[in-house]
Amino acid sequence: ADSKLGGPAVKAACAVVDAMNPRGHGVAAVVVPALLTGMDDKRWKVKASCIEVMTPCLRQMNDTTPAQLANCLPLIVPRLAEAALEVRAEIRNATATVLREIGAMVAS
Repeated sequence: ADSKLGGPAVKAACAVVDAMNPRGHGVAAVVVPALLTGMDDKRWKVKASCIEVMTPCLRQMNDTTPAQLANCLPLIVPRLAEAALEVRAEIRNATATVLREIGAMVAS
């Protein structure tokens, strides 16, 4: 993976998620499983990027299909708990951001 393309690739993926239809359902059915699979990748940049793209997915589901979010969280949170223990700070930081987002959604 070209290190210069990582940031633009994450931005592009976030833009695709934001434009996705049907809102919420498509994210839960297609994007979240792909991101969870990507989190298994041995390359830390791929793992960190998948975690970063999780935030717009969660926001979209929270805004449009809270039931889908409720169904996905039991799959997502344990994987984020594992990622929080990673050696790379980039992965831990991305994980902390997503976990804070989840905390804010659950609290409201």
